[in-house]
Amino acid sequence: MLPYSSQGQGETTLVLMHYLGGSHRTWFPTLPYLDRHYRCVALNTPGFGDAAEVKGYDVDSMVRQVDETLRGLGLNKVILAGHSMTGKVALALAAQRPAYLQKLVLVAPSPPGPQPMSNEDREAQASYQGTRQEAEKFVDGSCSARLPDPLREVAIADAQSASLAAWHAWRPGTPGRYPAAGKSGVNALVVSIFRRCWCWEARTETYLALMRSGK
Repeated sequence: MLPYSSQGQGETTLVLMHYLGGSHRTWFPTLPYLDRHYRCVALNTPGFGDAAEVKGYDVDSMVRQVDETLRGLGLNKVILAGHSMTGKVALALAAQRPAYLQKLVLVAPSPPGPQPMSNEDREAQASYQGTRQEAEKFVDGSCSARLPDPLREVAIADAQSASLAAWHAWRPGTPGRYPAAGKSGVNALVVSIFRRCWCWEARTETYLALMRSGK
């Protein structure tokens, strides 16, 4: 079972997955709003956060481990949120049509195929070694404005603690990163972030979109 945090209550469980380099802590600033309406389970995916030592970084392996975790928790009604990297995982899991899955929320999801990236970003991901300087550059470069210092430090610490094998496994062109084609059979809410930010803005937009959709 993957490590996770859990808070809130409700008939429906909102399962939250983080972006590349994130963790269950990614969602902490937003949870006090979401947990008024849902039980909120924030996962650490293989290679990241509290699951840094967990192997299995390709999409199929991540789908299997997420599915095993949700079944192990005995969840019957799930809204699954995938953010950036884990948008692929959410789509691939939905294609299997598990009975517990009610809806998808895709927050600035990575495309099913190769991620559009500049040569500089591609080289930075391939050569990443988890230094403080690299983590700062990654976090600051992912946001349209500098995060508040407490949130920024959490994001930097998460980026530094990630498994390098997991980080490099998500570089463009790596086999196993692209989910097989399939239909999910569930409704999906896609949250587009026009200003590039994988941290605070994305989480805030998720909250607002969920509230607008009537839960």
